[in-house]
Amino acid sequence: MSQVEELVWHNDGHQVLILVDREDVAISLQYCPHNGKEGGDCWSEEIGGCVVRYFVDIYGFACNLGMAPASEFKEISWALRRGRDIDTSEVRIMPTADEEFSTWMEEQMEGIDPEGTVE
Repeated sequence: MSQVEELVWHNDGHQVLILVDREDVAISLQYCPHNGKEGGDCWSEEIGGCVVRYFVDIYGFACNLGMAPASEFKEISWALRRGRDIDTSEVRIMPTADEEFSTWMEEQMEGIDPEGTVE
């Protein structure tokens, strides 16, 4: 029997840039708060950088699970489901402005102070 892994969502300030050129739409990671350097939750030794950037660069909008009003820059939350290596792992992103997600995230944060300790 396989065990279902619960995704841990990170709301740490990553931002994507959405570019629209007529009928072409592209997404790229615009900002990583850790600058893709070792020590951040998004760091992967296997790729030597930010896993969010890695997956958005390869899979683009296929990583996105949510909806939000159109704008050039979008702050996102992200979650990593680790596989045995980077090729069997996946990153999911969600615009923090997604109404249902933001309500859910607020419920999850009730009783937790900014340092992550339970009140």
